[in-house]
Amino acid sequence: MAGLTREERAKRKAEQEAELKAELKSEIRADHEEKLKTATVYSEEKTMIAKKIQSAVKIPLDTVIPVTCNVQGGAIYASKKINGYIVEWDEYGSTEYMELSELVSMRNTDRRFFEDNWIICEDTEDYTSMQIYDFLKVAKYYQHVFTPDDIDSIFEKDAKQIIKLISTLSDGMKSTIATRAKIKIDSKDIDSNSKIEALETALNVSFSI
Repeated sequence: MAGLTREERAKRKAEQEAELKAELKSEIRADHEEKLKTATVYSEEKTMIAKKIQSAVKIPLDTVIPVTCNVQGGAIYASKKINGYIVEWDEYGSTEYMELSELVSMRNTDRRFFEDNWIICEDTEDYTSMQIYDFLKVAKYYQHVFTPDDIDSIFEKDAKQIIKLISTLSDGMKSTIATRAKIKIDSKDIDSNSKIEALETALNVSFSI
């Protein structure tokens, strides 16, 4: 500020201070807006979660649910809640009936029945299977699953579709498909080399003898 008068220096200093205050105010405002935006998103997420929880149907725990085995060869469940209570599915696709309260116990103690899609909850007269899964908080495990009624449809897809579909499935579901595929290949129901190779690649198995 050499060569400036005292008044000019004072004016220049005042201008610089004003600019600094303006920049600081702008930064504070931007920071506040960012925090407000984050808080709004968080609030919206909480609202969505709350609405989802509220929308879940409340199902009486004594409701009897048809439960179908989704594992080749059958399955056995031993209750940790009721001593000596055992549910045995004799074969793939067989159905047994369980109270919802026992399915809650299964979720808490043997979650793999749901994680690997070893069982499928069927619709009842009053509730859909998805309402049951939502109540049990296991719906996320059933976004991509094939049931005994539609599992063979996967073998009707082309090679690329087969690989894409299987990549979305749980390990338990892949195991079930591998066993089912072996049966279909042995019976010559699947004789396309490209499909067989796609299944081997997607399932990481070999069907050759």
